[in-house]
Amino acid sequence: MTTFNGKYDSQVWNFIQSFETLNKNTNVTSLNSEMQNHFKVVESYCESMVSLSDVLLFLRQIEDAIAQGRINETINSIKCHLHKKRTYSKEDALLSVKKIGGYALEGLMILSGKTNYELKQLAYNLYIRKNECYNDGWHKLGLYRIFLDLYRKMYRLNTLISESKESMIANETLFDTLIDTFNYCSFMLVGLTEIDSN
Repeated sequence: MTTFNGKYDSQVWNFIQSFETLNKNTNVTSLNSEMQNHFKVVESYCESMVSLSDVLLFLRQIEDAIAQGRINETINSIKCHLHKKRTYSKEDALLSVKKIGGYALEGLMILSGKTNYELKQLAYNLYIRKNECYNDGWHKLGLYRIFLDLYRKMYRLNTLISESKESMIANETLFDTLIDTFNYCSFMLVGLTEIDSN
């Protein structure tokens, strides 16, 4: 029986359950290649998020517009600027994160021989144990921070596989990196679903 004590536990569990393997029946190296390709979409989407310097610039423009009585024109200009920055949509990012999670799940199945359900339960239990210490810290700093954590795991995964290094960090195996990547994909889905598409 799955219990939900934390604020986001049920969302994380639902997203963990939503991941499907893509049945590539291949090796972890080719799965990593697929994951890295899909991660480029997520990376492009997240990098198009508004930076602090953009926000300060926009606030300055709004202040000037209020003083000059042209607020609607300025707001429309800012909206156009924001839409031009995006190469990929939120839906593109959601689909890519789901594929990355599916490939991670498939890699975990190859490495462990465990079933889809067993691995999802294992991933959720790991999330619960860590979240007792971090207290939803993964969520508190927002989507871009979740993206950075996923980026770090994807980079580590690529390094482990491409350089055939089992572990540069004591006790963190390829399996550990894949299961963390899988959980971060769940976190990304929580964060992405909270964003207004506009």
